[in-house]
Amino acid sequence: MTKHGIHYYEKMFSTPYPFDKFDQVFCPDYRCGAMENVGLVTYNDLYVTRGEKFTRDKTENIYNTILHEISHMWFGNLVTMKWWDDLWLNESFANFISYNCMQKAEGLEDITLAWSIFLGQQNWALKTDVLNSSHPIAAFCESTGDAEDIFDGISYGKGASWLKQMHYMYGEDTLKEGLKTYFSKYAFKNTELQDFVTELAIAAKKTGVVKDEKEMLDWSATWLQTAGAAEIKLTHESENDKLKSVKMHQTPFNKENIKENRLRKQKIAVALLNKEMKVIKKIDQFTSETESEQVIAELQGQQTPHAFLINYEAHGYAKFIIDEMSLKAFETDLWKIEDKLTRK
Repeated sequence: MTKHGIHYYEKMFSTPYPFDKFDQVFCPDYRCGAMENVGLVTYNDLYVTRGEKFTRDKTENIYNTILHEISHMWFGNLVTMKWWDDLWLNESFANFISYNCMQKAEGLEDITLAWSIFLGQQNWALKTDVLNSSHPIAAFCESTGDAEDIFDGISYGKGASWLKQMHYMYGEDTLKEGLKTYFSKYAFKNTELQDFVTELAIAAKKTGVVKDEKEMLDWSATWLQTAGAAEIKLTHESENDKLKSVKMHQTPFNKENIKENRLRKQKIAVALLNKEMKVIKKIDQFTSETESEQVIAELQGQQTPHAFLINYEAHGYAKFIIDEMSLKAFETDLWKIEDKLTRK
């Protein structure tokens, strides 16, 4: 697992492993389950089998932890945040990229639960983000003591969900190019939010995804510098078993109690399922920063599905509401869905 992870990160970051050695040390009763240090990761009792037969879920969670800590050799050790305000630069990134590695690295083809496990991170984020105590991904920390309060679902789960969304919206070429220049420019230095996002914006323009870097910078700010989550649902009307209209509705969840909660643009997949719970059509749909209701014209005239699956493949971050028709279909036919991520 360690070798596969290092090889994948070297390619993904266009940057060789930055240190002379890599050790992993067992530390019984250590207060941190796993902890990265330069060239060394410690693990406590939770990660040693002691003869226990691990389930696939627990095994792949441990794989993810190993890959998470290895990624910190680049994101956290090669380049380090200036201050706790940007804790997310360390943890969100390590969180996202470790699941990406599980899904894509050569030699890890037997791993099957990567993004299914990641849903737990998204749920952790959403449970935190609907509370009045929520905070932006890029949080404000006056002291190191304050930083202890932001090792939470926002810094880990929501930040990672934003990176997954950024990857889906702007593509892997943009991410790889941005990381290449980021590590080249800031190796063995300290950075803050704007340094990282600027390199992504420059890369997005270079790869032709955006015409103006400001477009991506402004979009990033809506996610990184405000708190809260949206509630998104679909409504539809049918006539003669054909979809007459499909609308997407987006509202800021708990807006009155969370400062600066707002509508945000994101790219999500919507799937139409038949009675066998197979995908018969999938479309990408962008939510709006300004409009709370949008007509999905592309679905007009399609056969009315047995169920809608909003946020198919879990690229979006929001509280997604299942409509009544689809809820009934899932209650009776969920067992027909073979894909682990879709079923979860």
